[in-house]
Amino acid sequence: MATTSAIKPEMNQMIVTFDDVSVMQQVKKTLALVKGVRSITMPRKKRVCGLDLALKDVEEGRVHRAESVEDMFKQILGDDYVQR
Repeated sequence: MATTSAIKPEMNQMIVTFDDVSVMQQVKKTLALVKGVRSITMPRKKRVCGLDLALKDVEEGRVHRAESVEDMFKQILGDDYVQR
């Protein structure tokens, strides 16, 4: 059984880049009205998970180290931290 690709060699494509995301829906609706437009696809935004954000924090140096919990609170709250 032969497989076929979604885009045939004789079909043409156009890639449009937008500075303002709000315009994309309007352009999509307008292009849908144009004769000969077969399909309109918009790539989905890549979801960023918490792990990716944490790894980016490490890469950019937004990480603090503490010897103990008390040391962490002193770093956060300053010298006025009183241990109970």
